[in-house]
Order: sequence, then structure tokens, then C-alpha cells
Amino acid sequence: MPGESDSNTSSGVTRLELLRRVWPHSEQACVALHSGADGEKPRIGWVYDQDDAKRAIKAFASGQLASERFETRTKQGKPYTIEHATRLGLVLHRDDMVRVCCIDLDDHTDDGGNVHQLGPLSRFLGAQPVVFTSKGGKGLHAFFELGEPMATKDFVRWAKRWGFNRDGQPEMFPKSTGPSHVLMPGEPTPDGGDTYVSGTFASALIDHLPEPPPVDLTTKTLKFLRGEVTQPCRNDALNVAAMELGQKGVDRQTASGMCLGAADLCGLGPSEAERTFASGYDAGRSKPSSETSSRSGAGSNWAHAEDFESTGMGNAKRFVSMFGHDAKYCGVTKRWFVWNTNRWSCDQLRAEALAQLSAEEITDAKHRKSTCTKRGVEEILFLARSDTSMSVTPTDFDADPMLFNCQSGTIDLRTGKQKPHDRTQLLSRISPVRYAPMGSCPQWSMFLETAFGGDDQLIAYIRRVCGYLLTGEVSEQCLFFMHGDGCNGKSVFASVLQHILGDYARKVPAQILSRSDRVAGEGPTPFLSTLIGARLATSSELEEGQKFAEARIKDMTGGDRLTGRGLRQDPVEFDPMFKLLLYGNHKPEISGVDHGIWRRIHLIPFQVTIAASQRDPRLLDKLKGESGAILAWMVRGCKEWQQRGLRPPDAVMHATSSYRSESDTVGRFIEECCTRAAGVFVKKGDLHEAYSSWCLDSGEEPLSKGTFGARVKRLGFDEKRLNNGRLWIGLELSSSGEAGDA
Repeated sequence: MPGESDSNTSSGVTRLELLRRVWPHSEQACVALHSGADGEKPRIGWVYDQDDAKRAIKAFASGQLASERFETRTKQGKPYTIEHATRLGLVLHRDDMVRVCCIDLDDHTDDGGNVHQLGPLSRFLGAQPVVFTSKGGKGLHAFFELGEPMATKDFVRWAKRWGFNRDGQPEMFPKSTGPSHVLMPGEPTPDGGDTYVSGTFASALIDHLPEPPPVDLTTKTLKFLRGEVTQPCRNDALNVAAMELGQKGVDRQTASGMCLGAADLCGLGPSEAERTFASGYDAGRSKPSSETSSRSGAGSNWAHAEDFESTGMGNAKRFVSMFGHDAKYCGVTKRWFVWNTNRWSCDQLRAEALAQLSAEEITDAKHRKSTCTKRGVEEILFLARSDTSMSVTPTDFDADPMLFNCQSGTIDLRTGKQKPHDRTQLLSRISPVRYAPMGSCPQWSMFLETAFGGDDQLIAYIRRVCGYLLTGEVSEQCLFFMHGDGCNGKSVFASVLQHILGDYARKVPAQILSRSDRVAGEGPTPFLSTLIGARLATSSELEEGQKFAEARIKDMTGGDRLTGRGLRQDPVEFDPMFKLLLYGNHKPEISGVDHGIWRRIHLIPFQVTIAASQRDPRLLDKLKGESGAILAWMVRGCKEWQQRGLRPPDAVMHATSSYRSESDTVGRFIEECCTRAAGVFVKKGDLHEAYSSWCLDSGEEPLSKGTFGARVKRLGFDEKRLNNGRLWIGLELSSSGEAGDA
């Protein structure tokens, strides 16, 4: 062979070096020759004589191929002549064995084609190939060498299992046991010919080919398993692959090894990948499918890609068929929800990624190209909305009040048992905590002991309250108010609950519960919309001197249906699942004295002030570290609540009673400024005037005469009209002395 003086690369591997490396492992009596003028479709001829093949190799290496003339025959024996050839193609097997292989990547349509798959495929094969441009720079030829030669039929079967040579996928040579050829880098031309890109013979060596899948798989699954999927499609592609492997009966160990290895190639973290794999594989095992053929040569439980018309509606139906179990559309919020292995999350980007995956399964190349666009994907999602199987409402999510979703599974609060995540339960909220029913939480126990002064009855009640908060039940119809001076653990306690409940917890602005707040009757109520499906609504204290909006508190704790409306959204009626938990140093005034408001109030006293020397700035972090065991402690409290109810202890009953007495300004006024006795009386006007003066001195807002009179009557006093006016009987002002005759 000539020297390398006419090489078209100044560094790396030359085309002649590549020829010397590949030719000894190629068919020696069979080469392909391409001829034809530039711009014309090449005419391909085959030389089947070993001497002619050697002559063609020598002429190609010296740049004299176009000057040679070859007499050959067709397969049917008809003679013909090959002349003016410009390209040489080699058949990459010899004596039924493969040692060198080549991946052909193309960009025929100027849209990138599959040339971008070189990097992922190189990582998949564990080698960096010798790469030359092809087709005038619009394609790539990547040459690899096998560490051990492989029977041609086994290599072809291996490539087929991995999805090479399918429509739109990279071509892997040799493609068959027959004369399929790959073009060697072109001869030098004024335009430079095919140029070297990267790689060495040492880096191109494949130690071991990846084990092929044991069953035929869809193209989308194989693309993921080859590591070719990027964000934001990685999780969805892993889920789809795991589900298909589960459906087709691949054992868990094999499927896990393939999926987690591919996840690593795609850049997915191990913990996230393991969760996604488990969810998809288990879902697939629950719905096994028989082996059927499809465009990609793989079976699936999905309808065949060719079963759908090449129309927008056909595209939408394909999407529904493939991903109806993984995507839902909420018409109220106008958002797509996607299953992400442990919950349904609002995720437009991932919905678009699923639509893109469905578009890639279209069989017709022209229709696939037009659909795999931004506009095409948007149309798929728009039309799929009309399918009733894809439709959900906000209240469809998290509807079972006794299921609690966490990172390790879904807890049935009726039993305390945990089960795997299940997309059919439509859970959209999740705790960031992993359930640890056998764990211990010594820091939490010590914190409660300190915060509640060792009151065992109060601590037991707190556990029942925490268990009740985990549920979506609101049968207790109460508001929990943690009260006490600063530095007593209220905010730490609330923060731990918020952390454990995660998405189930929401914060509401304090002013929402204030009488000074005004909410337009027909206007948006986003604070209520955010509470759909929530279990806990927390709020820090109102400002000192503010009053509770008692009617709203009754509405929010009564269990009756509420109506929430987000900005620019339709109103939604929902059954509340949230419980109100407030904490603060000041007690907002409750002007009502009726049972309807006070039966709802549970004032939880935090009476122990923790000395500065005993405060731990890292306490909250330490308690969060025990979250899994604290969650288990709460679940046990939930079971106790189901058996016994809340049963507030004396400490809560007394604190609430004192709060009620403090809020009853009329009762306090009578106790401080009046005398109860038989045979005494006081004029109604005088009593209200004295009451108003007392309110002014006490910093209270006086009630109107009518409301004041009703409160006095509720305290058991009778009124009577006599000559000297309307009187209250049995009551006199302490400063007025003994009453005269009426």
C-alpha cells in the first residue's frame, strides 16, 4: 500500500491507517464500488473476485480507483462493467466472524438526524471510536474494534436486540451475514474529502459488548437503555422502560441492572432512579403483556403505532394509549399532571416530553418529522385534553382521608401499614420523610418532656392531635391554638409538623383569620384554593389587639363544603380536609360567647420558658433527623385518636376556659364592677354607661347597647320596666350602694 503522504488529516488516524486496520477483518473477495458524478445518485457495483478486490483496495489507497475498470457479474450471472468508481465499501466480517464494526450516523434533513447520538453510544459501548465524517460532512462513521471476535450471526442478532438498523435509528455494520457494506473515508479531493474527527485504535477497543435484552423492546425503551435520553425525559423514559420490562416478564434483577445502568449513563442519581424503576416495574408486572410486533420489532401493551391515523387526532389517541396511565389534565386549573413514581405532580414540561416520546413512535417518516416539533407536541396535548380518561378535577386528587403519602410508600392510617406507591390512588401530595415504624426519636421525646413540663396527659393528647393532623378527617371541628410567651418551643413544634407533613401542610396569612380582613364574595380566594387536599393549615399569631373572624373560623372548621377560586380560574367546591393550627404569644379576642365558637377552640398551653443556657440552636435540625420515627409516633397517635378521640386533658380544658373568661368582657365587667343580690336592680342605661367607661379604662372595645343587653340576659338576669325606666333585676353597680325601692 502507498505511504500516507496523501492523507487528508494532519493528526490522529489517517484514512490509510484506518484502511489497513479494517481490511484484514473484512471479506477478502467482496467489495462494493460506488460510481457516478457529483450530485447524482451513486451506482453501486460489487466485485466478487479476490484478485479484483485487492486491486480495488490498492487503487483506492493510491487515489487511482477512478482509473480502474472491473468486469463483474450480477447475482443472476449477468456480466457488467464498473468504471470511474470513486468510493470503496467494505463488508465488515470475514470467515463468518466480526472483529471491526461501524456505526453510521446521518443528517439527511438538516435537522440533526442522529449524529448527536455518537456520545451516548460511545459511553454505552465503553469505547471512543475512530470517527470520520461521511456524506460530505453531514454524517459520521464511527469505527470500533471488538476485544474478542464474534460470530457474524450473533453480532447481527445482538445489534437487532439493541434496536440498531431500525427506521430512524443508527445503522450498525455489519447489518447482516450477507454483503452489507460500509464506505471507507473518501479519497482526497479539492474539497478535502471525508475528514478525521476523533479517536485512536486503542480508545476504540470494546472490552465487552453490553448484554442484549432478553426480549424484543420498543425503540423508546432501547434508546433509554442505550443512554441516549436527556432531560427532561429521563425519568419518564426510565419509568416506561421499567414498565415494559415488567410487562414482558423480564426478571427483576435483570431489569434493574439494565435500567439502573442506563439511568447512570443518562445522568440520573441512584436514589431517584431506584424509586422510578420500582414504580414502573411493579406497574408493568401488574399488567403483563404478550409478545406482539410493532414498528420497532417489540411487543407492548400499547396499541400498535400504525393503528392510528396520520392526523392530529390520531397523534392524540396514540399519546392517550401510551401514556394515559402517566398523564392527566385538570381543566379547572388548566394544567397537566404527570406521575413521577411516587405522586402526581403538576408538570407541563414532562407532559410535553411524554408527547414527544409518543410522536417518535409514528411509523410514517414524513408524518413523524412534522409531529416531532414544538407545534406538533402542543397539538397532541391540546387534543388529548378532550379524552375523558385523561381528565381529572382538583378534588379527584388526595381524596382518601386515611391515606398518607411519604417517600417510602403510602401509609394506610387505619392500620398503620405501608404499601408501595400506586398511581391509581391519585395522590398529589407527599411528605419528604421515609416512614420508620421501628425507629426511635429520643430528641423528640426529650423536647416534649421539656416543653410541656413533664405533663404525661398533655403529651399523650399532643400525640393524638398530631395523629389526627395526618388525616383528612375534620370530624372534630376544632382549631388548635398553641399559646405561651416566647422561648417555649411553639415555633419549633410547628416547624417539625410542617416538615413532616410536607406537601400536606400549607401556611395561611394570619390576617385571613382576622375580623379586619375582607374577602370579596365573588372575588378570587386563592388562600382557600391552596387548601384543597391539604391536611394542615398553620398560621402565626395575629397582632396584639386583633379579633378573630369568628364566622370564617366556623366555616373553615365546620366540615361543610367550601368554595375556592384561584386567580383567573373557575371556582371549585371541595370538602375540607385541613385542620387549623395557630401559634402565638397573644390571644386574639373572641367576642362571641356562644357554644358554637368556643367548642372549636383547643388552647394548648406552652408554659415553660426555656432558659437561654438550655437553648439548642441546632434543635430543629436534630428533630428533623428523627422525622421518620416521629412520623411513626404520629401514626400511633392516629390509631389512638381513632379509638378514643382527642379527649383534651385538664391542662387544655382549663387554659381554654380561662381564655373564654378573658374574652367575655361583659362577664368580666360584672364580676369586677357589680354586685349580684336579690332585691337589687340597676337602670339599663346606667349599666351600659358604666360598662363603656370600664372598657375605655381597660382598652377594650365596648359592645353596642343591644348586644350588651343580650349578653347580660344570657348571664341569667331579667329585665323589667318600672316607673323609673327599664331595669336589670338582681344586679347593681358596686359603687351605687344599695338600690332604692322600685
